[in-house]
Amino acid sequence: MVNYKAFIIGLCKRFAKYITVGAISSLTYLCVLYILTDIAGIYYMVSAAIGIIVNEVINYLGYNFWAFGDRKSKNHLASTGKYLIAFGVHSAVFYPLLYTLTEYAGLWYLMSTVIAMGIATVVKFTVCWRWIWKSTSACAPTMKQEI
Repeated sequence: MVNYKAFIIGLCKRFAKYITVGAISSLTYLCVLYILTDIAGIYYMVSAAIGIIVNEVINYLGYNFWAFGDRKSKNHLASTGKYLIAFGVHSAVFYPLLYTLTEYAGLWYLMSTVIAMGIATVVKFTVCWRWIWKSTSACAPTMKQEI
């Protein structure tokens, strides 16, 4: 029998760690984005691509060693490969939103970035939690039990 209360509390704690790591990397990303775009004069989409590399290195290290540290894979190469796929999923959500919100909705590129990051974060957390660092515990609910 699955203890759903413990499951939800554990999930909220893990999400809080995930958000903490994400907040640190996002602030770093926003600084890089701003410096490259407003100070160095680089097009915001190019600055975003450069900044996201810094962001994802911080994210991966924080997720692997802290947020999902208890679920760390013995095969580091496999989890890194899976994370790069998750990054691709994140990018497929993030970049079109960033461009659309900035170019068509007329939002300032930094505001568009914050909104797009928020939406893409939920998608990426789901991929990380359910696939990359999934629980190997027999007590962990399956997808069928969660629905």
